[in-house]
Amino acid sequence: MHELIGQLMKETGLGQEQAEGGLGAILNLIKTKASQQDFGKLQDLLGGDAVAGFLKKAPSDGGAMGKLGGLLGGLGGGKGLGNLAMLAGLFKQLQIDPGVIPQFGSILGKFLEDKGAGHLTAILESLSKK
Repeated sequence: MHELIGQLMKETGLGQEQAEGGLGAILNLIKTKASQQDFGKLQDLLGGDAVAGFLKKAPSDGGAMGKLGGLLGGLGGGKGLGNLAMLAGLFKQLQIDPGVIPQFGSILGKFLEDKGAGHLTAILESLSKK
């Protein structure tokens, strides 16, 4: 089991499938929002095969949640609303309370910092602003 999945399971109380699917959903969002260079750095740190596996575990939204997220994000107010709405829908498909999304982000951010890649946390922070 990947070290990060172990941390997610321990700190959120989720099972392995949920932790992998939730992380996959977040990584998929990062993949669509970050530059290829930044996502490549993240893949190198986590392991390309591991990232590919997590992405496969993420639920499919058929593009609908992305469109809804973009619509919600375009309505005044919070700029990150679209990204959070999309993630909330995907987490619900995994039977995960969307209230743990910030916890996933925090755990991933700490993991990156602990691995000496704190500069990559800017990718996570940008998700709440786009």
